[in-house]
Amino acid sequence: DDTIETGSIKNRQLNLLKAPDWGRYEIIVKNSDGFTTSGEFYVGWGADVKPASEPEELSVYYDPLGQLKFEAPFSGQARVLIADTDVRKSIEFDVIKGQASLPVELGNIAEPGAHVLVTLSRAIQEGTEHLPQLAMGRTWVENLAAERKVAVELSTPEKIKSMDEIRLNLSVSQNDGSAIIFLVDEGIHAINDYKNSDLLDHYLSERELSLGVLTNFGQLILQDKSRDAISVGGDEITQSMSDIQKSEFFKTVSQASPLIEFENGRLDYTFVPSEVEGRLRAVALVVTKDGFGMTTEEIVVQDPVSLDISLPRFISPGSTTLGKLQIRWNDYSGLVKVRTSVDDVETVNASMASSGENFTVAIPFNVDRVGNVPVIIELEYGDFKIRRNFELVSRSFSYPATELKSFPLEKKSWLGQSTTKIPGFGTSYVDIDAEEAELQFRISPNLGVNLSQVVSALNRYPYGCIEQTSSGLRGVIAFADVNGLSQNGKKKINAGIDTILAKQKSSGAFGYWSKYSSVYNRYQPYAIDTLQKSLAYAVDRDKVVAAISDGLEYLYRNDLDDPLDQLYAYGLLARSGYEVTSRARYVIDQELKLDELITKIVAKNFKLDGYLDELSLAYWVSVTMGDERRAGAIHNLIALVLVKAEDSLESHSDQIEMWRSPEFIGPVNSAYARLSAPRFG
Repeated sequence: DDTIETGSIKNRQLNLLKAPDWGRYEIIVKNSDGFTTSGEFYVGWGADVKPASEPEELSVYYDPLGQLKFEAPFSGQARVLIADTDVRKSIEFDVIKGQASLPVELGNIAEPGAHVLVTLSRAIQEGTEHLPQLAMGRTWVENLAAERKVAVELSTPEKIKSMDEIRLNLSVSQNDGSAIIFLVDEGIHAINDYKNSDLLDHYLSERELSLGVLTNFGQLILQDKSRDAISVGGDEITQSMSDIQKSEFFKTVSQASPLIEFENGRLDYTFVPSEVEGRLRAVALVVTKDGFGMTTEEIVVQDPVSLDISLPRFISPGSTTLGKLQIRWNDYSGLVKVRTSVDDVETVNASMASSGENFTVAIPFNVDRVGNVPVIIELEYGDFKIRRNFELVSRSFSYPATELKSFPLEKKSWLGQSTTKIPGFGTSYVDIDAEEAELQFRISPNLGVNLSQVVSALNRYPYGCIEQTSSGLRGVIAFADVNGLSQNGKKKINAGIDTILAKQKSSGAFGYWSKYSSVYNRYQPYAIDTLQKSLAYAVDRDKVVAAISDGLEYLYRNDLDDPLDQLYAYGLLARSGYEVTSRARYVIDQELKLDELITKIVAKNFKLDGYLDELSLAYWVSVTMGDERRAGAIHNLIALVLVKAEDSLESHSDQIEMWRSPEFIGPVNSAYARLSAPRFG
C-alpha cells in the first residue's frame, strides 16, 4: 500500500492537504509514547465495504433441500440461529474460506416464516488486526399453508363504451369469503408511475424479529413495527386539496364497491358507466377464513366517436380564454353534432367525416363574474348521445398579499410613554400606486403570526413538474421540521419522493413532467438535492439511494451549460465524494470572472441584484471542497457587496491580482476544464 499523506494532529483534528480519491483507506496514528492505533474509512457516495470495526454482511441463501449456503470471506466458526416468535435452534459449524454449504434442519417453524441468522467469526491473530473479524448475514425462509394464498381471477370485457355499465365477474379458489373491488383511471397512476402493492407480499412477507436481540442483527433485519396501509393509488393529491376551491377541468374515474360477501367461489358486480375514455385498472381484494388474495385487470374504454377535451384550469372575468375540443371518428362515419354550453351560453357545431378523421373546435370562455361556471359538452351521432359536465372556477386576476415589517420602538420616558415615528412603507410585491389597489395597515407590538402558521401552507401533497414537485417536497419537509413528523406528513413526503422517482430516466436524469419528457439541466441538481434532503424520511431508502446515485452519475458525466447550474452540481458531487475540484475551480475563477466582479462592485453605479446568489453559491462550493483560500476570498467579496463598497479601485488591486495569478487559479485552460475528470474508486 502507498502512503497518501502524513501530518500531525492539532487540536484533535487532522487536515488533509487535498481530498482523497474514491476508495477505502487506513489511517495510522502514533502518539509520543510510541503507541500506535489504526482505523479504516471509505471515501465516496455509498460504501460497498465496511471497516474492520464493523461486521461484513453475508449473502445467505437457504435452498429447499435443507442446505444453508453463503460465501465465507474467511475461515472461522459459524453460528446459525433459527428464530420466528422465539429462538428455535442454535447450531455451530467450522467453516473454511470460500463457498460454504451447511446442513440445517429448520424443524417446526411458525407462519409466515422464520429468520435464519448467521454469525461468522475468527480469532484475532498477529498481523490480521486490521482485517474484518466478524461477518453476519440473514435470510428469510417462508412457511405458509397452501390455503393461505387464495387464487383470484377477474373476468372483464375487453372493450366497452364510455356510457356502458362495467360488469365484472370474480372467480375465487375458496368457497366463502369477502371481497372488495376498486376501479381506478390509469391516468391517475400515470402521474406518479404507481404500481399496486401485492397483498400477499404486503402481509405475508418478512416479519420483524420479535425478540430483544442486543446484537448487530438489528442492522440486518427489518425492524418496522407497523405496516403502512395498502392502497390502490391516485388519491394522495385529492385528499390534500379537498378544502381548496378548484376547477373540475377534466374527468377521471375512482370507484369502489362495498364489502361484498360471496359464496361458492363466485361474485358478480357492476360499476356505473365511466363516462370517460381510456384505460381503467380493476383491482380485486379477497379475504377468506384461511387466507387472502388479489388480482388486477385492465379495461379499455373507447367510443365509436371519441371526444378529447382540453379545458383551462381557471378563468377570469373580463378576459377570453380558449379551450379545445377534438372529435375523432373511430368506428363511425357520418354526421356528428357538438353542443357546448358555458355559463348557459350555447354554441352548436356539426361536421361530416369518415373513420380515421378528426375535427377540432375552439371553446371560448368569456365570463363577467367570479365563482363556479358550469360547462356542458354534448356529442350526438346516430343513436348515441354523450354528455360531459365540468365546472371551472372563475377568479380575479389579483389576490390579497400580506407583508410584515418590523421597526424598533422608542424607549419609554419616566412617565411610561413614548413616541415612535413609523417608517415609510414600500414593497416590491405589489404596485401600491395602482388605481384599484386597496391597502390596509395594522400596527401591533406583537408578531401577528407564529412559525407554525407561516409554514402551514406547505402541508400539502407535492405534485406537478419536477421543479414544482421538488419545491413541494421541500415544503412538506420544512413543515415536518417545525411541527414534528406525523404519519400523514410521512405519507406526503413519500408521495413526493415517489413522484420524483417516477420522472427519472434510465440515464439518471429527471424528465420535466415524466420520464418521457424533455430534460432541463437547471432542475437536475435541484431534484437530486431534494432527494438527499428527503432520504431520512424515505420508506424505501435503498430505492432513493439508487436514484440519487444514478442522478449524481448523470451530473458527473454531463456538462451543464449555465455556470450557476454547474456550481450547484459540483457542490453536490463534492459533498457526495466525487472528485470535481478542478472543474469547480475553473467555473469559479473563469466562468464567474470574480476579478472583473471586484471592479463592478467598487463602481459607483454598482447594482446589488444577482451577485449575492452567485457569490453565495461559489462560497458554498468552496467550503464543500475544503478550499479555504477561495472560501475566504469569496467571503471578502460578499462583504464588499453587502456594504456596496465605494472605495477606489486601487485599494482592491491585491485581490484582483490574486484571482488572476497562476498560483491561485492553477494551470487550467478552457479546453482541459471542459473534459470530464477521470472517475476514481
